[in-house]
Amino acid sequence: MESKQNLFKFRDIAQKTDSEGRRYWSVYGPIAISGEIDTQNEAAKSADEVRQLAWEWFRSDRTGFVDTQHDYAEKDAQPVESHIIQREGYPDEVAWMARVNVYDTAIGEKIDSGNFNGFSWAGPYSKAPFLVLVKHPLEASGTTEKSDAGPYPEHEHGVPALKFDDDAKPVACKTAMAWGHSHAIRGTTRTERTDGHSHPIVIETKSREAA
Repeated sequence: MESKQNLFKFRDIAQKTDSEGRRYWSVYGPIAISGEIDTQNEAAKSADEVRQLAWEWFRSDRTGFVDTQHDYAEKDAQPVESHIIQREGYPDEVAWMARVNVYDTAIGEKIDSGNFNGFSWAGPYSKAPFLVLVKHPLEASGTTEKSDAGPYPEHEHGVPALKFDDDAKPVACKTAMAWGHSHAIRGTTRTERTDGHSHPIVIETKSREAA
């Protein structure tokens, strides 16, 4: 169980008594949610990966093991429910849900106080580099939007040749002249100011795929 506040909080907490008179805390909540970044800032998992996690845990020998803060010291707690829920009509939006009965009083008090407020799963993982193709802007052209700000009547400027460096950042250039002035361009959304005004940029890019 993880004490950090996060999106994976318990959805239901209740104190109960079993048939032998033992008090326990019944906690229910998500372990993994598709499309959500986990508390270790790892990449969001797909719906299939969440389903696979739940299935691998269920068929393993770890189904009766619960620790806190990933200390790998077994606590007096018992998982009693594990299932997948899916948002109706959205097969890619799923969550692995579980219910655990906690008999350890010290842990139960931390649940009551909010110090323990959700589940967290642990397991081995590895990171590997990948070669991917990305679209790199090669050049762009277009116009600015019209403006009647400043000392000039409504006007626009041509953007004849906007080029990009190896980091896909625009190379500084200037617009075409209009009414005796031009504007510096250092980005892809708006010109720099000249004579008290600037223009939004409307461009079309030509791109190349690069590894």
